[in-house]
Amino acid sequence: MRRLRISGTVTTFDKGSSVDIISQIEDSNLGLQSDISHVVTEWNAEIYPILSTLPQGRSETRWSLDDSINPRVNGFDGTQVFVDNSATSETDGGRYYRVDSSRPRTIKESLNNLYTYVSNTVDSLRGEVTVVSSGGVSTDVQGRIGAGIFDPTLSSSSTSLHGVSSSNQLRVAQLAKDLYDDAYDSWTVDGSSLLSNYSLRDMVDALLQLHEGSWNSDITLGHEAADFEDTYSQISCVYGYDSSATSEVVAGTFVFDPTAFDGALAGYSSSVSPFLKATLKTQFVCALGYIGAGAGVCDVRLYDMGTPGSLGAGDLISSIDNSLLGSNVVDKVSVDLAVGTPLSWSSNQILNSERVYEIRIILTGTPGAGDVGRIGWGGLVVSPA
Repeated sequence: MRRLRISGTVTTFDKGSSVDIISQIEDSNLGLQSDISHVVTEWNAEIYPILSTLPQGRSETRWSLDDSINPRVNGFDGTQVFVDNSATSETDGGRYYRVDSSRPRTIKESLNNLYTYVSNTVDSLRGEVTVVSSGGVSTDVQGRIGAGIFDPTLSSSSTSLHGVSSSNQLRVAQLAKDLYDDAYDSWTVDGSSLLSNYSLRDMVDALLQLHEGSWNSDITLGHEAADFEDTYSQISCVYGYDSSATSEVVAGTFVFDPTAFDGALAGYSSSVSPFLKATLKTQFVCALGYIGAGAGVCDVRLYDMGTPGSLGAGDLISSIDNSLLGSNVVDKVSVDLAVGTPLSWSSNQILNSERVYEIRIILTGTPGAGDVGRIGWGGLVVSPA
């Protein structure tokens, strides 16, 4: 801004001058007019642009104001001047603009906002410092860790570290009980094993080796190593056979040789077999039942038909029926068979040689119309005595 000149162009009056007084007055007025014009020009060029940026109250066209913000009316101070005339709700994050009044904030309003923000921030910091200084951890962090850790009377959230670890601990205990029973559901403080002799892997591996397999390398199992095929066998003959006949009907035929289970066979000895194979238990077994309202009996009979290639009429050597059952429709019935000679119906014996056998079914007693005798399964079971 340029400075105003100190001296003007107005001339003084000279009574002794030859110029008449009227001419001197005219010259003086011309000088005064020139100085005033210069002041107006300087004002318009320098002062007006500055003062015109101030809020103008009711006469304002940039904002909708009343005379509560008007430096000309209320005086020039922080309540009458805006911090930034170009402020909007977007510029500077809106901190210098009052959305509720659709105008920029005054200097006082901005200072009040700053004071409120600083005061609230200090109060918040004081609260957090108080929490940390009293418990060592903020409330938010306590919730994430687990409220029950800091106060036993509170419950930890299921998503907190304490809640998740507690759930996992219960699941591990469940696995321990399911694997080892309640005897091994506790923990050693140093992480050592509770199984004093062998691990679960060792024990399963021993079982797999008994079945010709091994841990984590071979699960193709067999039974020769344990002699299961020769020490426990089922000789199947009949599956799912129904009959309503009151005379004998052949339900099935099979061949059986007790010597196949004899310990004297070549290649077997007590040193390789865990069982004494020469000592056998042979049973005639049927899963049978009676269906109907009559008073009949499902009688299943075992006949020795002779040697293969030389069969006869058959000798009845054993019989079982459903009168030995309870209320089950189909259930297991069995009778022990002695291996030896001679054949004897009264002693349930079979010959110690290869023979052909028949299983026959007949309804005895007084069966009703539509009554049925049923063989679910029938045959021999051979096992160590």
